[in-house]
Amino acid sequence: MHYVAQHPLYGPHLPTYYDSFYGRALNLGVLAAAETQLGNAEALSRHAAALRAVGSIGWGCGVPFVLALQAQALLGAERPEAALTAADTATRAATNRNCTDFIWRVEALRGEALLAAEREDEAMEAFIRA
Repeated sequence: MHYVAQHPLYGPHLPTYYDSFYGRALNLGVLAAAETQLGNAEALSRHAAALRAVGSIGWGCGVPFVLALQAQALLGAERPEAALTAADTATRAATNRNCTDFIWRVEALRGEALLAAEREDEAMEAFIRA
């Protein structure tokens, strides 16, 4: 549907709804997270596609959302240092885009990653910031 909707010949005759593009962006983010946690080779390209999708619909808070999903997936894959790096990137993205509702959530995720990395003092600081 998304291909046909953007096709120059058929697209003008097909009604498109913003929600379908929003849903596609969210689903790509969730799919990228699942592939990350499973260790699939497609994870990085799917993650990039999710970031492009949220960017194409102009959802600024979609970027920290996708990055937070990646951090959560890395934590689930028992890769706490990688999860921490992804969470730091998500926090910066949320701060830069003024997505205040994401900041506390990602800080809590950072705390979990720090706990998993056995960095208890830093984890406590992240939980307090959250």
